[in-house]
Amino acid sequence: MLCFDGNLYAYIYIGTDKSINQMFSPTILIVIVLYKNKIANSVSYQIIKEQCNSNCKIFIYDNSPVIDSDFIKYPIVYIHDHSNGGLGKAYNSAAQYAKENGIDWLLILDQDTKLLSGFLENYIQTIKKHPEISILAPQVKLPDGTLLSPHCRKRKLKKMVSDAFYPMNVYFLINSGLCIRTSAFLQVKGYNEDVWLDFSDIQFTRKLSHSGIKKFFLLSSECIQNFSNNELDVNVLKRRFDIYIECAGKCEYFDFPDWLFRQHSILRHTMALSLRTMSCYFIKCYFTKYLFK
Repeated sequence: MLCFDGNLYAYIYIGTDKSINQMFSPTILIVIVLYKNKIANSVSYQIIKEQCNSNCKIFIYDNSPVIDSDFIKYPIVYIHDHSNGGLGKAYNSAAQYAKENGIDWLLILDQDTKLLSGFLENYIQTIKKHPEISILAPQVKLPDGTLLSPHCRKRKLKKMVSDAFYPMNVYFLINSGLCIRTSAFLQVKGYNEDVWLDFSDIQFTRKLSHSGIKKFFLLSSECIQNFSNNELDVNVLKRRFDIYIECAGKCEYFDFPDWLFRQHSILRHTMALSLRTMSCYFIKCYFTKYLFK
């Protein structure tokens, strides 16, 4: 166990020896960011721990105000950041750990992502079969079956063919389920930590696309993700929108189509919330905190 004083605390307990049979398997650091949730209550952790082999390690970055005192019970890398540095800081910390420990891949999961049986094994076998791959992603769906990711910015997709390559420049990938080679992550200098929540995944995949990575591999694996847009409490929606607009204002744009698509998305989201709640708060916030800040 290691402990660092200050705002950032790290507690590490690392797993078992590699077996001969798994010696040539890719090494994967599975990254889960927690916020106001216990390790024991994380859906993704409870599922993925059963699928891990000795070439996989689980990295928990806890942005909760209070440390999970039960961390010592689990065979994980655990970092507590009570300042809530955001998703980008968490993923960049994981990438640095992977670099220092010679781990080939990062697999990112949200704390509440529901994974199906054989989810991790599909990643491992695909990496072995296609050693040229730098990025893999599953089909991420909402509980009602709606496709959430990959998202095509040119047209609405109802169905995608899995176990195939797709162009990076026309698709956005959300964080959860994204698997990236550590060297590719470091090549683009990771996530923009200023965009600490909303847009962090879009920013990152656009950086990857503009770095020269032309395609990603879509796995047959599927996972289910809850989506906060289903919230009904207007006060909660207002607080979330403040964060959304803050992150939007810190986004980088890599070309004009990227800028245009993002402006359209932000305005559309603003109008949708305004009509849904019959409140002018969102329009006012859009103009004062984003458009004319």
